[in-house]
This record gives sequence, structure tokens and C-alpha cells, in this order.
Amino acid sequence: MFSLKIVVFLYLVQNPAPVNNLWITPYQYAARVTWSIPTPQQSSYITKVIIYLNGAKYETISRETTRIVIKRFKPNIRYKVEIQTEDGYWQKSTKFSKYFVTNIAGKICDKPLLQDTHTFPDDLFSGSGGSNYQNARLTEAGWCASGSRSYLSIDLQKEYHLTQVVVITDKTQRSSTYSLIYGRAGTWINRDSPIQITENQNEYQPFIKPLNGVYNARYIKIQSTATENIDFCLRIELCGEVQKPAPVYDVQVTPSVTSAQVTWRIRTAPAMSSYITKYYIYLDQRHRWITYRRTDKVRINIPGLTAYTKYTVGIVALDGYSQRSSKISNEFTTIEAAPSGAPRSVAFTKRSRSKLTVSWIAPSRNSQNGELTGYNVCYSDKSRSSNPSCSPTNAHSNTAQINNLQPATKYFVTVAARTIADGPKSAEISKITNGERVDPVAASYSSLNLTITKPASYIKEVMIIVKDAPKDRGVEEIEESDLKPYDANTRDPYVTAYLKVDDLPQTFMIGDGKEYNSKIQKYFNQPLKQNSSYILFLRFFESQVSHYSYYSTQWSKVVKTFAKPPAPVNLKIISTAPKKYTISWTQPFLPEQTTVLKYHGNYNASQGTCKTLSISSEMRSVTIDVEFNKQYTFDIQVETRAGRSDVISRSWISHSAPLKLSGKTDDGYIVILIKPKEEQKIKTVALVIFQLQSESSKPPAPENLNVENSPPSDTKANNVVFIAKQFDITEFQNDTVEIFLRESKGNRRRKREAVDVYILIPNTMYRIAQMNTDGAGNPFWSYWSDPFTFTKVIKDDRDGESGGGSVDGDDSGDPGKRDDGGVSVGAAVGASFAVVVIIIAVVLAFIFFRRRRPREQHENEDKNKNKEIKAVSEDEDNLDEDNQEGIYLNKNDDVEENVHPPVPVAEFAHYVNEMKANDNYEFQKEYDDLPSNTNTAWEVAKKPFNKQKNRYGNIVTYDHCRVVLSGDEKDDYINASYMDGIKENAYIATQGPTLLTLNDMWRMVWEQRSYSIVMVTSLVELLKPKCDKYWPDEGTEKYGDIEVTLMKIEEFAYYVIHTLELKKDKEEREVRHYFFQSWPDHGVPKYPTQILAFRRHFRTHHMEQSGPIIVHCRSDSDILYIFASTRLFLSLKQPLVILYSFVSQ
Repeated sequence: MFSLKIVVFLYLVQNPAPVNNLWITPYQYAARVTWSIPTPQQSSYITKVIIYLNGAKYETISRETTRIVIKRFKPNIRYKVEIQTEDGYWQKSTKFSKYFVTNIAGKICDKPLLQDTHTFPDDLFSGSGGSNYQNARLTEAGWCASGSRSYLSIDLQKEYHLTQVVVITDKTQRSSTYSLIYGRAGTWINRDSPIQITENQNEYQPFIKPLNGVYNARYIKIQSTATENIDFCLRIELCGEVQKPAPVYDVQVTPSVTSAQVTWRIRTAPAMSSYITKYYIYLDQRHRWITYRRTDKVRINIPGLTAYTKYTVGIVALDGYSQRSSKISNEFTTIEAAPSGAPRSVAFTKRSRSKLTVSWIAPSRNSQNGELTGYNVCYSDKSRSSNPSCSPTNAHSNTAQINNLQPATKYFVTVAARTIADGPKSAEISKITNGERVDPVAASYSSLNLTITKPASYIKEVMIIVKDAPKDRGVEEIEESDLKPYDANTRDPYVTAYLKVDDLPQTFMIGDGKEYNSKIQKYFNQPLKQNSSYILFLRFFESQVSHYSYYSTQWSKVVKTFAKPPAPVNLKIISTAPKKYTISWTQPFLPEQTTVLKYHGNYNASQGTCKTLSISSEMRSVTIDVEFNKQYTFDIQVETRAGRSDVISRSWISHSAPLKLSGKTDDGYIVILIKPKEEQKIKTVALVIFQLQSESSKPPAPENLNVENSPPSDTKANNVVFIAKQFDITEFQNDTVEIFLRESKGNRRRKREAVDVYILIPNTMYRIAQMNTDGAGNPFWSYWSDPFTFTKVIKDDRDGESGGGSVDGDDSGDPGKRDDGGVSVGAAVGASFAVVVIIIAVVLAFIFFRRRRPREQHENEDKNKNKEIKAVSEDEDNLDEDNQEGIYLNKNDDVEENVHPPVPVAEFAHYVNEMKANDNYEFQKEYDDLPSNTNTAWEVAKKPFNKQKNRYGNIVTYDHCRVVLSGDEKDDYINASYMDGIKENAYIATQGPTLLTLNDMWRMVWEQRSYSIVMVTSLVELLKPKCDKYWPDEGTEKYGDIEVTLMKIEEFAYYVIHTLELKKDKEEREVRHYFFQSWPDHGVPKYPTQILAFRRHFRTHHMEQSGPIIVHCRSDSDILYIFASTRLFLSLKQPLVILYSFVSQ
């Protein structure tokens, strides 16, 4: 048996302990770090110590070292130092750390250089003996030399002025003294006397060595001069600033005419400038030359300058490093010489027949070569003359006038500028002086004759320019662009002819109506206006292609064309027999010493051959043969020495064949009316009877007669023409209407047969004719029938009346017997004037009452309007058709005669006094009976595009009686209505025109063939416009396509008559405008005789067979009612005053 004894040893592994303490002594660029090692009891055996700087391993040292100097710090920077121990088994302790801040750096110098690594990169450091020369910066660990002759070299790239050198040496590797030499490119400046530098005593503090007089230093070389230790470590800093080249001075310029010599000096002291190697030369701020340094005084010659010109030369110095000095400048002026350039833009500005004015611009500034003292203007009538005439001028004038020249002559001119001598001449320019005035003479009323002298051989073409006198500008002011052919819109002047000189006639007629054209333009030789003053000039051109070179004659004297002979007037066309017309005229006054040579006349039927008439100067009428019912046109003009007059033309439709009595009855005759052709647009057809004095009486021309609307009241009246029966064209069911002419039954009103006309008076001679009237009121006649006499045939019947006329004892045909209380027709006519005066007053009274009717009454009437109209319509519907056809006056007339009977002329004054009693009571009652409302449409006037054509919105036209103009619905409206007078549509009542309706007014006058306009209003009343002026004060004005010309003005006490000529599409008409100026703003004229005189003058001139009479006042029709009613009453010539009927109608 044995026993085993086991012994177990327990132990713990030791790790290295961190250092016990850490001490840091900071400097500006380094720090001393010291520590203590832990004891064996505290740690495993430590073999190494590891130093960390800002977290990175800095150095590993052995156990024996307990301090280290850390370099390459920057002043005033916070750093972190860590120390870690390590044993032989590579076990490491924890780190012991501490922070510190390097000392604030002391002021080494104002301008340290080597700390700027951008300006001085590492590759500028070099040397001998060692490496890493860039570590020689203060901020690095230092450069350490090895071996003898070691040195450090620094290239500063430029020349510097150095003020200090700073060195720090390593305590363990150091030298006691150093030497420093410096130099610029190619030379060491202080090689023979280097600068001595002593080492720093404190290894952590720099040694600062002030430097005096170190300039132009680009290269630095430092090395140890001690013999005891050839290996050393060194850090260095240089202080100073870069040197630049100094500006040049004493710049001198010696100019000549075209060059200048420039000299200057430079600063050579090193303290004043880096070393200058070259110069930049500037001329007027532009870099022009480079010159290099050879001596301290430099010169250069500047060529190619302009005489008498100011220049600025500038010089910049540069060193070997292309550094520039500031620029030094100096101004100088080259020497004066004769101009090298000619005057510019030499041109002619004016000319006349004996003078030329030339202008120019001075030579360019760089070619004047001095102060200009004047110019020399030379001229000759030969190009490049060797002996021209010259005139000097002063330098302040750029124009010259050359006098005493020949007209229509070409001159050549040059101009030269002058300083100390004359310069070169300008290019030669030429101009032709204007020619002598030409004077035309009158040839006719539309032409002038002009004698043209042939120009010089170099002139190829000529223009003739005409203008209405007087002149408004000179011929030289008229540019070629102003010269245009004649047309209606051409403004004066115009070119009337363009002629080649080779074809130039000796005498040319201006106004011959021919064309005279150039290659590119047509010129019409427009006939001139008669009795008009003209001036003209000629323009001659040197070239057929270019119109640059030309001359003109002066304006001619004023010459007047002959007065055009006035055309024949008062052209009258009168039928003298079937198929025969006599045409007469009057020759107006001719100018003095002017006689009629002959007349030129011709006539033709529509689409027929024109027949020419030879009419001697003494004749004033011709008779022509025509066919029935054809349209003819007659033209006539007079010829005198001044030429032919305008043509006066009239058209008419010849009479149709005479009516014939187609049969005879016991009490009359049968007459057949023929329906007219549709294209004539006839509205009414009437049977007209001419009651003759005797069979031998020559029938008058129908177109000149005043046709009455009814038979004469005097059954024994002779040579009376009246309408026996009138039909509307719509009443023609067939091509004819048969009429029975029967014996008159006196004044009894009775039903009549459908086409029976009781009109004939026994033993009375008649002629008959058919009168067709169109919508404008123009009559178209047949010629008179052969005369016939109605012979009464006595035949008994149950009534005891005659079959063909009145029975014996019937006094209805006696003009001296009437049922009016014995008032004869003679007495009625004699009292007409007085009655009319009273009639006017009464009508005015009715107007007065109408305007003052109480508003309430109007309102009541409006409310009852439809009821009243309905009642009237029912009454009319109940009328017997036969009654409507057979009674001359309508049913209402019977009512009017019963309630308001006619008043005999002899009793009219008494009647008026009775009516005026009790404050016009009876007038008021009679006025109240007047119809006030009608159910009449006025839809057209209400349309939006027509409203603005009404002067007043509440005064419009009714559809049934309005005047309709040509055109569509937007153009056919005018505020105008037809009014009946003696005949249907005798008047047109219209408003005073507005600016918008002036053209419409004249359209209506033309389309209605109206020859009389009566105006009874002022243009302005109470400072308000009431009617816009629609006729010219003088000359011609155009309204739309109608030309209106004022021919004559006749002024009277209360009114003015204008005779106007209307022209449209070559047709002319004469219209009279009767302007009653004395109507007061409110009220009526003071004396009725004013209206009567006005009416009498109107009647004297008015053509009864023309279209409707146009009458207008300012807005409504009150005033024109008076004019129309007065004229109607006087035209009836009856002994009874039917006042109520007048006013109600």
C-alpha cells in the first residue's frame, strides 16, 4: 500500500499596470511629456511604453525612458496625449490620457513667409546633406543635416525684402553658428559677407535675427559654420515682403509730324524696386510695344502717327517675374501739316438759274493735320478743268454760294480744306442750274399751249408739271416722290406729260386728254378746268434711267384757261302735235368777246339710232319727229372759240296714241282706257278731259297743264283740264277699262254706276287723254284726242228728267245761282285772301288746343282707344258696297256736314267771332270732336336699327303711309310720311334731318323725284339744334352718291330760296329749297301775310307735275300743316270753307 499526496498551487496572471503619473509642459511648437513606471508589485514586468497623440500612435520607447519631447505643434492648439504600457507578453495596460494646450505664440515677425504652404510649397525647399528639407518649417519636426558641407536652400520664386530670420535648433543636434547668403537670379548678392546667425539657447524657443538691407532676395542658403558638430537639426522662418518693380520716371517725348521719340529713366537702388528687365509701351491706352532693359536710361521711337494729333504714351516696368509697376503716362501732339483728307459729303443744297449753293463736312479729324484755316471752292463748266474759278472761304463756314452762273448750264465743283497749305480736293460733283421761266398761253377752256426750247444735248427727257395757281413752294422743294400722275385724289402738283427730248414738239398742248408715258409710268394729260388759273414748270432729266441729275425751270406766270361756255338752259320739251315735239332752250350770257359758233344736238330713242342735228348759232329751238310711247333722250351743247360747253340732256317718254271714242250712246260716249305696261310701274290711270273754247283751239301740251282733280264749278268755263275718273292700277282686271261719259247731273251727290262718269255738259266741246301716274307722281300722257261736242238728246221718261243732260229749268249749271244764300263765285274768290288769313289763325288755334289738351283726357282716350277703333270698324263693315263705290265723299263727310257744316265765305268772319266767344268755347267743342287715336301700326319705326334715325323717340312714322327708300330693311327707313293734298300723296312730311340721316334725306329727294323742299324751322332754337344743315353754303358737297351744288341764292324779307343742282350717275336735276327763316322759337309769325307771300313765291316756281313736295319743320308737323292747309284751300277755289274737314284730315 502506498499513499499519494497531491499538492495544488493556485496563482493569478499579472497584467501590466498603467503609468502612475503623467506630466506635460507645453511650449509654442512642442511639449515635454514625463511619466513614472508602476512597481513590480503593481504590475507585470513592463518592457515598452506607447505614446499616442490625438488618438494616433506617435512613438514607442523602451522602459528606461520616462520622458519625451513631442514636436510639430502649432501655438495655442488643444491636444490629447495618451500613454499605454506593455509587458513582455504583449499584454497592454489601459491608457492614461491628459489634454493640454500649446502656448500662445510670441510675435516672431509681422510678415512670416514659410508658414504659407500655398505660396511656398514643399518643392521650394532643397539642399545638401539630408532629406525632407521641407521639415525645416517651424511647424514641422525640423530638417537634420548629415555630413560636412550640408546646407538648406529655399527658392522664394520672387524677389523679397527680408527683415528677419528665425531659427530653432535641436538640443541634441545643434550648431552654435550658422551663415546665411541670399541672391537673385544668376548672382549671390552677399556671398562675400554672409549673415551670421547664433543658435537658440532654449531648445524650445526660437532665435530671432533682425536683417538689415536684405533686398532682391529670391534664393536663401543657410549652413552651419561651427566646427565642433557638423550634424545638426534646424527649423527656420523668414520674415519680409515681396518686392515689385518701381515706376519709371522722367518720361520725355520729342514729336515730329508722323512719329515721336520717347525716353525715360528707372530706379536702380535695390531698396526701391525689384530688378527691372523689360518695359511695356502703351499708345492711347493700347499696348503696342515691348522693349528690354539694357541701360538705366531707355528710349524708343514711335512711328506711324498722324500729324497734329494728340496722343498719350504710357510706360510700365516689369521684373523677371512679370510683376508690373504702375503706368507712367505723358501726353504729346504731333506737328501740324497740310490736310491729308478731302472734305466729306460735298453736295449741292440750293440752286437757281444763276446760283449754286454747295455744302460739305470737314475732313475727318485724323486727316486734318492741323487747325483748319478755310476751304477753297473751285468750279468750271468743264469736267476736270485745269483752270477752274476758285473762291476761298473761312474755316467757320461749311457752305458756299457760287454766283453769276449761266442758266441751264452744267457746272463741276470741288472743295479742298486748308491748314498751312491746301489739302487734296474732294471728288468732283456736278449740277445743272435751273432754266429760264416758260410761259404758256390759253388755248381753250380746258387747255394751254406751251412753247419749249430744245435743251442741251446731254438732256434726254422732260416732265411737264402743272399746278393750280398760286404756287405754295419753290420748284426745288418739289421732290421726285411728289411728282405723280394725275388722278382724282392727286394733290397739286401733278405730271401731265413725260416726253423724250428727241420727240419734243415745238408747241405742246397741256390738257389734250392724251397719255404721255415713261417706261415705268403712265401720265394722263388731264383736260384743265375751265376759267381756272394755272402755273407750271418743266423738269429736264439727263438720264433716261436715273433721275438723279436734272434741272427745272422756274414757275411760269399765272395763266387762266378760257371760261367754258355755259351750256344751254331752260331746256323745254313740248309736244306740238301727235308724234311731234318742239325742243327749245335759252343761251345764258357768254363772256365778253365770245360768240356762239353753232350748236351740237342729237336725239335717239331707247336702243335706237342716234340722229345728229345741225343747229345754227341763231336757232333756239328744233322740232323733231318721234314714235308713240317710246323713251327719247335729247342732248345739246354750244360751241364757241373756247370750245364746247357741257352737254345738257333730257329724257322723256313720248305720248302714247290718242284715245278714240269707241262708241256713242243717247246720253254720252264710250271711252276705253288701256292698261299700261308693268315695267312702267304705274300706280293710277286717269281719264283727263279738256273742256275747249272752240274747235279751232290748238290743244296745249298735256305735260304743261295744271290738271284739276274735279270738274270746274263753272259749267261754262273754257280751256279747263280736269280728271274725270281715276283708277288704281289694281282695278284693271283686264287690259282695258270701259268708261261711259254721260251728262252731268249738277251738284247732287248720288250713287254712280261702276264706270259711268256724269261729267258732260251739252253743247260743249271736249278733248280727252289718258294720264298714267307712277308711284313717284310722274305723269305719262296719251296725246289729245280729236275734239268732239256733246249734243244733248231730249228724251221723255217717267221722272221727267232728260236722258242726256239736265232738264229745262234746272239752274244747277248757272254759276250765278247756288244754294248758299246767293254768294256768287266772284264774291268767293274776292274774299279768298281775307278768309285764308282767318283760316291760318283758326288752324293755329286748333294746334294750340291740341297742345294744351289736359293729360287726363289723353289718358282716358288711350284707355278707350281699342273700344273706339272697334266701333268704327263695325260701322264701316256695315256699309253697303254700292254706297262705298258710288259716292264721291265718304260716309264720315256726311256726318261732318251735319255736325260741322261748311261755312260760306261771306259769313266766315262772323263765324269766327262766334267761335271765339266765351274764351274760345265753341272752338274747344269742335276740337274735342276731332279724332284723336287710331289703331295704326308703326312696327318699322320701332326696330332697333331705325330708332336712332328718329330725332325724337315719340315722333315716328306709321307703316301704312311711310316713305320707303330703296335697299333692304336696314336702309329703307326715314322718318317721313306721305300726305294728301289736292291729289293723293301730294306732300311728304318729314323731320329736320340729323347728321345720321343727311344722306337719307337726299336719297328720298332723288327717289321721289321731288323738285321742291319747304323748310319751316330754324337750324337752332333756344340754343338747341333742331335741324342739321343739309345743303352747301357754296360749291359742291357730296351726300352718299348724290352731289349737291349750290347754283343760286335769292334772299327775301322772311325767307331764302336756294337753287340746287343734284347729280347722280350722270343725271342732273334742279331742286329749289324754300327756307322760311322767320318762324319764332315758340308761337307763330306775327303777320299771316308772311306765310301767304312765302306760299305765293313757292307756287310761282313749283312744278305741279313733279314728285311730292317735301315739307319739314323741326320735329312734328304743326308748322307744315299750316303751309299745306293754306296751299290746299287756295287751290280749291270754292266759296265754302270746310274748316272741320281740313283740320280732321
